[in-house]
Amino acid sequence: MSYETEIEFTNTIGLVVMMLVAFFLIILLLDYYIRRVVPYQRRARYIKMEIGRSHGRERERWERRLKRHYVRAIPFIGKRIARNMKRNSRNKH
Repeated sequence: MSYETEIEFTNTIGLVVMMLVAFFLIILLLDYYIRRVVPYQRRARYIKMEIGRSHGRERERWERRLKRHYVRAIPFIGKRIARNMKRNSRNKH
């Protein structure tokens, strides 16, 4: 192998490796979207539907639940804040 063909071969291998890495990154992003974002959106849609159907205190309960749902999406601290919101809402009523 000459020096030029060796460089071309190395560049080709590098390109293939980069394409494989990009492919796996896309797969990981799709997996994240399917496992996290889709259920989140479905649950929010369900809660909004229940808000539309309910009245009075039940409607307020669903609205609080929607707020907690939005807060839970915050990375690292969302679950703790949502837990405190739930505890505080129980103390009020």
